[in-house]
Amino acid sequence: SDYDGDGKADILLGGNFYQSKPEVGIYDASYGLLLKGDGKGNFKAIKANQSGFFIKGAVRDIMAIKTPKKKLVIVARNNDQPKIFQQK
Repeated sequence: SDYDGDGKADILLGGNFYQSKPEVGIYDASYGLLLKGDGKGNFKAIKANQSGFFIKGAVRDIMAIKTPKKKLVIVARNNDQPKIFQQK
């Protein structure tokens, strides 16, 4: 989806997994990431302080929705409240 409003497709990522086996440990180093697309198939990672996308927890789904007044990104997290971001 176009998350930054420039007309080019971007990628929004979320992660973390806490239900792994004890001998492996949990996977909790991700705070989400916006990959800004250039329209030619190339992507550049945008830091959280620039993109505004910073998410803690075990992300299970990310969905962009349009309301009559704005575009929203809803992030569903395991055992936590959803996080809502407003798109440009």
